[in-house]
Amino acid sequence: MLMVTPARIANIVIRLSAAIAAPVFAFVLFLSMLSAVSTPASAATDAEGDLDATFGNGGVVTTTLPGQIIRVFSVGKDKVLAFGKSRVADSPTYLTQYTWLRFRGDGSLDPRFGANGIVTLTVMSDFATSVVLPDGGFLFSDWQLRRFTSAGKPDLSFGVNGVVTQVVSGKGKTASSLRPIGVQSDGKIIAVASGYSLGVPPFYISDIDVLVRLGPDGQVDFSFGDQGFAVPVNAGPKITNLGDVLISNSDRLVANYYTSDQYHSEAFIDAYSPDGNVISNTRVVRENCNDLYVRLLQLPEDQFLVNTGPDSSYPCTRDSYLSRHNADLTLDPTFGISGILSPANFSLVKALPDGKLLGIGGDIARNYGSAYSMTVSRYLPDASPDLTFGSGGLAGAVITTTRPTIFGTEVLTSSAASSVAIALDGKIIAGGSYQVRPASGDLISYMALARFVGPPVVLHEFYLPFAPR
Repeated sequence: MLMVTPARIANIVIRLSAAIAAPVFAFVLFLSMLSAVSTPASAATDAEGDLDATFGNGGVVTTTLPGQIIRVFSVGKDKVLAFGKSRVADSPTYLTQYTWLRFRGDGSLDPRFGANGIVTLTVMSDFATSVVLPDGGFLFSDWQLRRFTSAGKPDLSFGVNGVVTQVVSGKGKTASSLRPIGVQSDGKIIAVASGYSLGVPPFYISDIDVLVRLGPDGQVDFSFGDQGFAVPVNAGPKITNLGDVLISNSDRLVANYYTSDQYHSEAFIDAYSPDGNVISNTRVVRENCNDLYVRLLQLPEDQFLVNTGPDSSYPCTRDSYLSRHNADLTLDPTFGISGILSPANFSLVKALPDGKLLGIGGDIARNYGSAYSMTVSRYLPDASPDLTFGSGGLAGAVITTTRPTIFGTEVLTSSAASSVAIALDGKIIAGGSYQVRPASGDLISYMALARFVGPPVVLHEFYLPFAPR
């Protein structure tokens, strides 16, 4: 298996943190974190769902970087940009370290990115997010929005010294804590901003999320929405939080959001023109609870899926369900029963050009033989398992680690996928983690990737919807 070697990690740590410790010491430090890692041999076949033997070792790349990969993107012809995080141990300020790793087509780190293929940033936020840009650069936000070049360096031409902390509309309205969504075909950035106020003091509410569009330089685009901001139709007087936002191939926007108080939650969906003007609006569900979730997934031809349900069984009573909608938000009657499939418990994260759906694990994952595999599932457009993919619709990479004990050798098979991306050649990349149990102490998760053979399509990740956060 291809490993991010201890010597390489040591070199990265020294260069990024300006540590004065000798490289030999760093080498020993990281070597102590390793376990023997192996994966089952994978036959080099072209069957969809097989591990891609040309990537890493038998289709799998493991690292000795603690944490997990939470987003993975296809960049250019065959590169992969992975975004991971790990909590800083024993930190009194709840520091989290975020890591970007760029891999070449064979699974090796790309030395032209960051320090030997890796960029790290430590912030006081456990909810930061990142999205890739068409030029291979990326955006990152904890509470402020930053832009990085394709080489992994801060882009100082963006905002003020590479950072945008607050946005102001043409009407003088302010919002902050930007969360990047992605970019439209002209390179303009769509983001969610918080702290927008409705009404006139003292009769106003300030906990409103809005959509904002920024130019490549980080300046607010006043031609978007209401002079820079697109405010959800049903915003206020309750707290209003935007969830998933989709950017279609035609640059139209679809956003789901929640309005809530102490008694109940409501979920709505707004459809916008590329310039942020509302086209239509619908209420998805109302429940007498505050544990409601709605997930969106972009489909071809401006259609999209909605996965809705309660996060807990009590006091919410509605089953989870999946619905397919047209661009005007109406239900597609050819899907399920009058556009709705219920109950539905999927972890759908990507749609292929032919309408098939990719998920992380899912219900059929339990039949794979190991509940702890790094699994990717594929479904037909009607959401039934695609039996031509992998084994019964599921592909998996089982990462096995061992350690000696006084009772013999302990074998641990535990790995999980958290994000998928589709490469130009149709191959499917899964990012996640695997676990190691050291000689003493608790399990430790490390970042890992797997790549599977997919359908022969030609498509760039930028033109696919970004996975939900």
